[in-house]
Amino acid sequence: MTLQHTSAGASIPRQTGTWGIAATPGRSPFANDAFGLRCVDVVRPRLELAGAVPNRCATKRNAICTSEAMILQRLLFLFVVAPDEEYVNVRILSGQIEVDLGDRLHNFLLLTLARERFADAARGLAEASCGWMFTDQLARDLDMLPSQLNVEVFRIRKHLASRGVIDAAGVIERRRSTRQLRIGTGRTEIIPL
Repeated sequence: MTLQHTSAGASIPRQTGTWGIAATPGRSPFANDAFGLRCVDVVRPRLELAGAVPNRCATKRNAICTSEAMILQRLLFLFVVAPDEEYVNVRILSGQIEVDLGDRLHNFLLLTLARERFADAARGLAEASCGWMFTDQLARDLDMLPSQLNVEVFRIRKHLASRGVIDAAGVIERRRSTRQLRIGTGRTEIIPL
């Protein structure tokens, strides 16, 4: 892959829906693609989607950043579940992009929250009320300590962020005052194996 050098930095050619920018501090990096990327800081370059949640991109000198349309509210979560529920694989889809998150222990937590949100929606609850579970009950249902539940929430968020989801922290929403959690999106599908 060849870098194209300009006065604004170096641009990596588009590959599978991605633009890359190697920005140089003090110069105006550029970005323009179908997702409306724009530079928001020329001293510590970082990019954000116009009119959307900020993208944590390059904040170090000459760092290469990429952006794909991996915004949580645009993603579809596909849960592939074994009949005995010992195996839960999660894939996320955004347009033509598909990311396999693998089969990890924390996938079962996401599956449990997705099922609760789906069940509440089927009962006709308002979208803002769907899917909330008390952490104590959730920990009991999953046979784990509440502190372990918090670790799993952290791992889910970190895993999604490492796969390019821009607003990965929103995948699990919290109501701190009532100690409740829910999955941050209603766009889920459960597929039995």
